Amino acid sequence: MNRTSWLATIGNASRVRFIQFLLGGFSVASVFLGVGLLIAWVDSTTEPLIDVDVGSLDLGDQWATVDFRWSLRIRNISNGEVTLHKIVTSCGCVQMTNEAIVLPADATRELELKLDLTKGPADGSAQTWPFDADLTPFVSASGEPSKTRLGGGPWRLRGTVRKLFQISPALVDCSEGFVRGQPLPERAVDVTCLHPITSLTAAVDPPLADVILERVARAGEGGRFLLRARVHDSVPVGEFAAAVQLKAMLVGGIEAVPFEIPVRGRVFPEVYSVPGSVGLPATRVGQVVERVLQFQSRGDKAFDIFFGRSNDKNLSVVGLEKNDSEVHCRVRVSVAGEGDHQGELLFSVRVEGKNVSELRVPARWYGIADERGATMVSE
Repeated sequence: MNRTSWLATIGNASRVRFIQFLLGGFSVASVFLGVGLLIAWVDSTTEPLIDVDVGSLDLGDQWATVDFRWSLRIRNISNGEVTLHKIVTSCGCVQMTNEAIVLPADATRELELKLDLTKGPADGSAQTWPFDADLTPFVSASGEPSKTRLGGGPWRLRGTVRKLFQISPALVDCSEGFVRGQPLPERAVDVTCLHPITSLTAAVDPPLADVILERVARAGEGGRFLLRARVHDSVPVGEFAAAVQLKAMLVGGIEAVPFEIPVRGRVFPEVYSVPGSVGLPATRVGQVVERVLQFQSRGDKAFDIFFGRSNDKNLSVVGLEKNDSEVHCRVRVSVAGEGDHQGELLFSVRVEGKNVSELRVPARWYGIADERGATMVSE
């Protein structure tokens, strides 16, 4: 090989390596360019679209309540319209009460929240405790209204919660029941206010009971009260529920968030039937069956009872028989069709010539076809 050929070979090899270097350089550059574009795309899809006024994230000191209302001032920091659809919370104790909020570019709106501030220490002994929750907004942009994405945040909502009342027992419990027409017993609840107050009032919603508050002792700068509740005679037969709402005026003219004490109970009719309902086993269609009801008074009072009506034409009363202390009633059921049937008998009751009320006796029967013509009975 001569010198010229050797130089040519060297030159060709160098040129090949140079071309390979250029191609390799372009490949590395392409990788970096692709990664950069991907990062830019990710940044564009996670870039915050709304922001919050930091000052509105501070709850300050608040009284413990399950229905505390608060609002945050939020602003659209993008160049287009944004819709806030929901917020996701870290505690499950914050709810967004608005419908979807539409924010034009650079607009400010109020985000309305409902907070449960009663989630204090598990043993319930603390008088104050911190409240801390992260809120993450999810939005859609005007160009993609059906695509929901992260809108910003999370925003940290903080404050201090103070217990205002200690209640013992925790509810006005009338679950053992009252008898219609008899004096309804009174229920008492101890209410201790743990902070300075100038007044405390109580009311029942719905107004099915009278309540009286009596201050019996002072507890620090607050006070201890005895709450007495008596259910009205007009409460209908059956289960009832209400709430005693306590309203406290704090020292300094500040009205505290109302506090509710549940009221639960049941009212029994003064006259009742034995059994309490009419029930038949599976019975052949076309058969007529009779059952006997016995009526009694819980207060051993004289009473009169009259059949009112039935809500099913196949359910009827064929006789009321009364002796000195009891009333018997024969109920007739005509099984007119297959399947499950339900009805109700309504009676008018008068106790000692007054207190006219309505007594309802439910009935249920099941019709079944039987080719053998026998009554089918299921246990």
